[in-house]
Amino acid sequence: AAPSARAGSCEFLSPVGGASAGFVTQQKTAAALCGEIRQAAMPASLDAMPVSDSVEDHAPMTFLAIRKLAGQLEPLRLLVGLEAMVAAQAAELREDGALSPRSAALQALVRTLVPRLDEDRETGCDATAIANLLARDDTVAALAADLPADDPAVAPFWGLAHDG
Repeated sequence: AAPSARAGSCEFLSPVGGASAGFVTQQKTAAALCGEIRQAAMPASLDAMPVSDSVEDHAPMTFLAIRKLAGQLEPLRLLVGLEAMVAAQAAELREDGALSPRSAALQALVRTLVPRLDEDRETGCDATAIANLLARDDTVAALAADLPADDPAVAPFWGLAHDG
């Protein structure tokens, strides 16, 4: 397959090339998920209203902010699953193929569910299956096994995973 202009990777991460769609459909899915997350990211505090007969100058809209964040978690979870699937494909198509131990563990985990894309096929179910696996507490724990729970890179994610 012909390399693309981006870092020498195959176009649309398809080893076949030519008319192969590769992961081009997932680009559209990723763009839609990012758009959904961005649309919901407007601060809830912009909607603050005077309350209590104007004795209090505004209500902080905390519950609205929590509800909005909860609504963003599912698209974010799906986006992470899609990105893990695409990253596994990109890593396998790289000439040097060198990965850090944690990246190699993630790639191996992805490959337990989803084979490498060698010819066009539906990949939406694959991305969802990976997202479900990555949302499990035991998966998060396995991927972060040697990281301390108070590590700033990991701490925000403990407790956010749920059984998918």
